[in-house]
Amino acid sequence: PAGVDVLLVCPGMTETAFFDRSSWFDADKNKGGYPKFLWKNSEQVAKMVVNSIEKRRSVLIPGGFNKLFAVISGSLPGSLTKKITAVVAKGRRTR
Repeated sequence: PAGVDVLLVCPGMTETAFFDRSSWFDADKNKGGYPKFLWKNSEQVAKMVVNSIEKRRSVLIPGGFNKLFAVISGSLPGSLTKKITAVVAKGRRTR
């Protein structure tokens, strides 16, 4: 009624300066061990955001693998999700 729309964007691995500026060890995508196919560039994500806004969508999860991960993680118990996150983040904690 107030004319406000909300779009939740879960971009996944996106090429931005975040990884260059973060304090995570081996944060650089080329050194961090993340597979290249998981990455989107920021222009791709921005275009998807604009398209989703125009279509009045409420959620955007770019990429098939990101969508799959969202479905899988959403169906797992929180305790297991925390353990998986700890394994993925191991060695990349802040300095």
